[in-house]
Amino acid sequence: MVCGGNFATPWRALAVLDAAIPEYRLYTLNAQPGIPDRPGVTLETSFTGPGVRGREQLRYYPGRLSLVPRLLAETLPPDVVLLHTSAPAGGTVSLGVEVNVLPAAVETVRARGGLVVAQLNPRMPYTFGDAVLPCGEIDYAIEVDDNPRIRMLRTEKTNDPSVIARQPQMISVNTALQVDLFAQANASRLHGMIYSGFGGQTNFVVGALHSAGGHAIIALPSWHPKADVSTVVPQLTGPVTSFQHSFIISEQGTAAIWGHHSSAQAQQIIDHVAHPAVRSELLAIGQHLGLRLS
Repeated sequence: MVCGGNFATPWRALAVLDAAIPEYRLYTLNAQPGIPDRPGVTLETSFTGPGVRGREQLRYYPGRLSLVPRLLAETLPPDVVLLHTSAPAGGTVSLGVEVNVLPAAVETVRARGGLVVAQLNPRMPYTFGDAVLPCGEIDYAIEVDDNPRIRMLRTEKTNDPSVIARQPQMISVNTALQVDLFAQANASRLHGMIYSGFGGQTNFVVGALHSAGGHAIIALPSWHPKADVSTVVPQLTGPVTSFQHSFIISEQGTAAIWGHHSSAQAQQIIDHVAHPAVRSELLAIGQHLGLRLS
């Protein structure tokens, strides 16, 4: 179930459905106090509000807010969507929420034959969230060996996330010095000193994630041969280069990150990316950090 958070929670409709459905998952952004809190209700969010903050069983899905519609459409398809709307104007309805989250959820639910419940609130100010980000055409290109498909472009063109995101099914593959149990990657510092700088990693991670059908991959060995240490650590102690990748890969296997809550991400990293010699240690420290691991 997905419902509007912030200050647009459909309290009456939510109360009716909460009384009628014994068990369900409830996804809200910035949930306000009063959200159902009882056995059978699994709380989920990508932006924690005061209504769910500190709940031990809260499932947190790390995510850029601009990617929440894709998260809902691809990995968290709900059965019910609650809308808290303003008065219709010109054939359109304001949803009163950020980043155009609910329209994507509504389309998914209707496509699956699910239920959409609307609660009208004429006093809510009219809003709309669609926006088009202009991306200029490439101005200069140099042909290589008379091949018009090969062009030498400036970095601000090749590394522009909006240009990268235009490519359907874009797959970015970057490496890192370390990753931690929170699926964060360090690709710039070693022993507190700059090693290489993060270069274009952040550009290609963001661009690939916003590409239709795209994925962002971090690939690294599970063990650093020279330093003789694990590249998977409980928690990074230095700056984070990138986060929210689709997959993290080592010679041990593949951890699926995108679409999984924080504890499930950590479990995947321990089981499929970390070297066997450090898995038990990572498990114990991860549990101490508040991750639900087994």
